[in-house]
Amino acid sequence: MTDKPSRVFRIPVGQLQSNCYIYEVGQQSAVIIDPGDDDQYIIENLLKSDLAPAAILATHGHFDHLLAGFSLQAAFNIPFYMHSADKFLLTRMRQTAIHFKEADPGPEPIITKFFDNKTQEFIVLDATLTIILTPGHTPGSVSYYDKERGVVFVGDLLFSDGSIGEVTHAYSSRPDTKASIAKILQLPEDTVVYSGHGEEATVAELKEKFTWAVSA
Repeated sequence: MTDKPSRVFRIPVGQLQSNCYIYEVGQQSAVIIDPGDDDQYIIENLLKSDLAPAAILATHGHFDHLLAGFSLQAAFNIPFYMHSADKFLLTRMRQTAIHFKEADPGPEPIITKFFDNKTQEFIVLDATLTIILTPGHTPGSVSYYDKERGVVFVGDLLFSDGSIGEVTHAYSSRPDTKASIAKILQLPEDTVVYSGHGEEATVAELKEKFTWAVSA
């Protein structure tokens, strides 16, 4: 752990109350993780926190985690990153959102760079984020782990109530999800885990709820 800034602002957004995170990575700077919806509300929270965004990261390609991405890119002229294995979901974002929300959300984000399975780190300002491949919910699901600050953002891999992200899609995998959860549970027990929905929890707390995955 370190004494570097480590403020994390959790902002539930959209009809599905997906968590968008503003994560401080330097003096008055932050990354936006999973800009799920409501760009103006996210901007208000940035201003309130006196933080300017340096980049946008997606944990996976589901529309409820991406909807505000394009407008935030335009507003701040910042790059957007996600894993290439979820590109097919990105191309469906607008159509899927129209189907579920019955409203056109506008264009999908323009991805500056797609991570692949060889990408191990993402360095932004004062933070080095380890990219942990955590497929299962989607094939391109990743988690962003800041070892120095003891936090990890896992998207819809798992939730603090002991549940997991949907695995009934044709592209989902329950065995992959189990293996991915096991990776997260191997992190130091005081690591704070921030999920795509609901509250945060420590690895130690999650181990008590995911005993079936600990030995995976």
